[in-house]
Amino acid sequence: MDIYENNKLCSIGYALSFATEFRLDTRDIPEPPDVPTAKYAVQRYLKRNDKLLRKLVPESYALRLASGKVRPKRLVCVSPAEKLELPGNWAELTLIVDARGITVRKLRLTLEYPDQRARRRFTPSAISSWMPEDDLKGTA
Repeated sequence: MDIYENNKLCSIGYALSFATEFRLDTRDIPEPPDVPTAKYAVQRYLKRNDKLLRKLVPESYALRLASGKVRPKRLVCVSPAEKLELPGNWAELTLIVDARGITVRKLRLTLEYPDQRARRRFTPSAISSWMPEDDLKGTA
């Protein structure tokens, strides 16, 4: 990803990885995909989603440069499952953004929109202004 810092073009790298305890939850789906297929679909979706990466990569970069004890950010992203090319109606991704990059912890495929009331609201750092609801704009 390219950014401008002090009017000079800089490139920021990021690492996209899956947690060792990656979970695939497909309770409602009649023909669920296997784990390698789901990982490939998530990886492809995140690499093609420039709007999401434009917010998450600088967030990871800010955590890399932060001084003192910094906690990683947990983020839940809901997107139509057809954008991931997976069965079901909705895909809920649980992501961890830290100094190393972006880690995918869980993928949940559902037929109904996931309940978001019990979750804590994402609070971006000073460098990022993206909210999880921004990913759904323009899909209706």
